[in-house]
Amino acid sequence: MKFYAVKKGRTPGIYRTWDAAKEQVDGFSGAEYKSFEQITDATDYLDWNAQTQSDILQKGEDNLQNAVKGCNKRGKKLKKHREKRRSSITMLIAILLTSLR
Repeated sequence: MKFYAVKKGRTPGIYRTWDAAKEQVDGFSGAEYKSFEQITDATDYLDWNAQTQSDILQKGEDNLQNAVKGCNKRGKKLKKHREKRRSSITMLIAILLTSLR
């Protein structure tokens, strides 16, 4: 999978499809863009500093497959946390309703 970095265009950034990147550079005077196999190479091309990269990428997410795995993993943890919290809130509501009777 390729990553498309738009340095100068309507909205600079990294795009996952050529069609999305093309929308940013077509008809834009002086457009600068390039494709990469690794997302970290694309961030280097854009001169994103370490803070910008860490805001976008998690450790080990140097390609799309690893980024998707990371998102899925974090999503599962968040879902478990929400379910646990929802259960606690439901229990608290039940206790409050019982005490009001």
